[in-house]
Amino acid sequence: MKKTVDMESFKNCSKKRPQDFTRERKMSFKMLVYFLLSMINESSQNALERFFAKTGQGIYMTQQAFSLARQKIKWEAFRILFELQRKDRRILPGNER
Repeated sequence: MKKTVDMESFKNCSKKRPQDFTRERKMSFKMLVYFLLSMINESSQNALERFFAKTGQGIYMTQQAFSLARQKIKWEAFRILFELQRKDRRILPGNER
């Protein structure tokens, strides 16, 4: 999955508009995707603070900035990642069906 998220072509097909994620922001496209995939059952602000604490970059992001960034990603991007994860799990030893 990491290889897919790192691909420029995945980023380009996942953006709602061509101008999305073109400038350096507090949270890049890749960081946003990884954050959304790692969220557990907690408030977005707490999850953001925990996520940035792990990166060690000393970044703070507001809930509003996060919401605006999240709206720039198509939902289909997560469908692609879900399908890739499902496919990878099927081919792991012991997971054959």
